[in-house]
Amino acid sequence: MRVSYFAYGRALALALLVSTTITYGYAQAAGAAAPATHFIMPDGPGAHAAVAPLTATQHQLLHDRLLALRHQVANQKPAVSAGPQAAMLTAGAPETSVAPLSAATAALPAPGALVIGRNKAYPIIGDGRSDTAEPSLANSGNHYWMTMNWNRGFSNDGGSTWTAQADDSGPADAPFFCCDQDVVHDHGRDVTLWSNLYVNSNLTTGAIRIFVRQNGNLADKCSYTFDPGPGTLLDYPHLALGNNFLYLTTNNIVNGGWAGAEIWRFPLDAMYQCQGFNYNFFTWTGSVGQVVWTPTRGATDTMYMVTIENASQLRYFHWAENSNTIFWTAPVNVNASNFGQATCIGGLSGNNWMADPLSTSAIGFQVRTTVAQDHGTQYLATYYTVAAGGSFNHPQAYAAGVIARTSDFAILKTPDIWNSSSCFGFPDVTSNARGDIGLTIAFGSSSSGGGPAQGYVSISDDFTNSGSSGFFGTVFLVASADDNSSRYGDYLTIRQQEPVDLAFIATSYTLLGGGVNVRAVEFVRGRYDKGYLDRRAK
Repeated sequence: MRVSYFAYGRALALALLVSTTITYGYAQAAGAAAPATHFIMPDGPGAHAAVAPLTATQHQLLHDRLLALRHQVANQKPAVSAGPQAAMLTAGAPETSVAPLSAATAALPAPGALVIGRNKAYPIIGDGRSDTAEPSLANSGNHYWMTMNWNRGFSNDGGSTWTAQADDSGPADAPFFCCDQDVVHDHGRDVTLWSNLYVNSNLTTGAIRIFVRQNGNLADKCSYTFDPGPGTLLDYPHLALGNNFLYLTTNNIVNGGWAGAEIWRFPLDAMYQCQGFNYNFFTWTGSVGQVVWTPTRGATDTMYMVTIENASQLRYFHWAENSNTIFWTAPVNVNASNFGQATCIGGLSGNNWMADPLSTSAIGFQVRTTVAQDHGTQYLATYYTVAAGGSFNHPQAYAAGVIARTSDFAILKTPDIWNSSSCFGFPDVTSNARGDIGLTIAFGSSSSGGGPAQGYVSISDDFTNSGSSGFFGTVFLVASADDNSSRYGDYLTIRQQEPVDLAFIATSYTLLGGGVNVRAVEFVRGRYDKGYLDRRAK
C-alpha cells in the first residue's frame, strides 16, 4: 500500500523545527516538535510488482549506483566546521589490545573470561554474495534470521544449517530489491521483523517493506510497505525496538538532494497481529547539512538518536514512548575528530578497506549508540569511525567513543577504541539486561600496510581493564581474513541473545580464500556461561 505522507509530513516537520544556539558543556532539551501521524494497512497482492529477481551482477551494478548517489548527495554538504576549541573533556582511553579466540571455552571458564558460545558460518548464496556484506542477525533461541547483500535465510538449529528465503519484488514504482536489510526480534511477543529496501531502475524512488515473521521462522505472517511515491528515495533504513514500538530510521533523498533524516514509530502489538494502525514519523533537517541517524540499541521507554554537528559536537534526540513530542539538545561538546578519508592498507591485495570517505564522514553513516547503565547511572554509549588524529592524535583510524548521561546529556567519558599499530572501524554496540555493552567491530591494516581487516567482539563491564562505562580493554577474533575489499560496507550488527539476555549475538564478516566469510557469533561473560548453556536453545 502506498503511503502518500511525504509532502504533508515534511511540511509539518520543517514548520515545527526551532532554532538552537550552541552551548558549551551539556544542555537540556533545546527544541521540540510533534511528529506527524498516518495510517497504514498490511500489504495486499498489489504491493508486489511482477519483476524477475535481479542477478548478482545486476545487484552489484544497482548497489554501485546507489553508492554513487550517496556520494553525490554527500558532496552537497558544506565543509564540516571545527566546532568549539574547548579543552579535551576526559583523559585518553587506554589502547585497545587484540587477542585470538579466547581459550575460555573450557567447562568452567573464569568469571571474567569472554566465552564464544557459537561461531557459525552463514553460507546462503541467494541472489549473490556481496563483498560489502553488511550482515544483520536476530534470534529466538535456536531460530536465527540473518541477512546480507543480497540474500537472507533462516536456521532452526542455532546456525548449523540454513534455509534460503527467496527474494521478492517491491511496489510498482520501486520494484527491485536492492540492499540494506535489517532484522530485529521482539522476545516478549516472539515476533521477528525484517526490512528490505526497494528501488526503481534510475534510483529516483525507494520504498521500504517490513515483514512480520511468525514463531519458528516458518513463514512471513504479513508485511507493510512504506512508499512515499515517485521522486523520493527512502535510503539507509535501520530498525530498533522499544518496549511497545518498532522504530525505523531513513536517509531521505529527493531529486538528487538530501531531504532529511527521518524516524518512524510503529506499534508492536498491532504489527504482531497484522492489523492496520496509526504511526508517527518525524523529519530532521537541522542547520549543518546532511546528517544520518540510526535508532539506539537497548531502548526501553525512550528512543534516542545521535547526530554529528561538526568536528567536536554531537546532538542528542529523545522520544519517550508515552509522548507525542520529540526533543533534541543544543550541540554538546565532545573531543574533536578528524572526518577525513582514512588509510588502512593491508591483506593480499593491499587494498584500503576504508577507502570510501563515507566510512569516516561527519554525515554519520557510522554512528551507533546503545542505552546502558553503570552503578545505577543510565547513559548513552555512542561510537563512530573516524580517521587518524583527533584530540588525542591517535595514529590509526579508530572508533571515537562518547558516554552521555541520559538525565542531562552531560558527557561523562570519551572511551575511544584505538590501537597504535592498526585500524579499528565499523563498530556496533548493544547492552545486555544488566546494562553491560557488547561490541562487534573490524580491526586490521594500517596507514603504512599490514594484515587484513578481521572481525572481533568484546564486552565492556566491571571486568574491563578501565572499568565499565564503554571502555573495551581487549577485542577477540571471531572472523579470520586474508584480504581487504576496497570498501568494507556500512555496518555490522549486534543484538541481545534471546532468551539469554545477558549474552550477545552478533554478525561479523571478512574476505577469506577468495570468498566472503560471514559469521553469526554468540558470546557471553564467563560468569553467565552456565545459564547461557542451559537456556540458549529454549
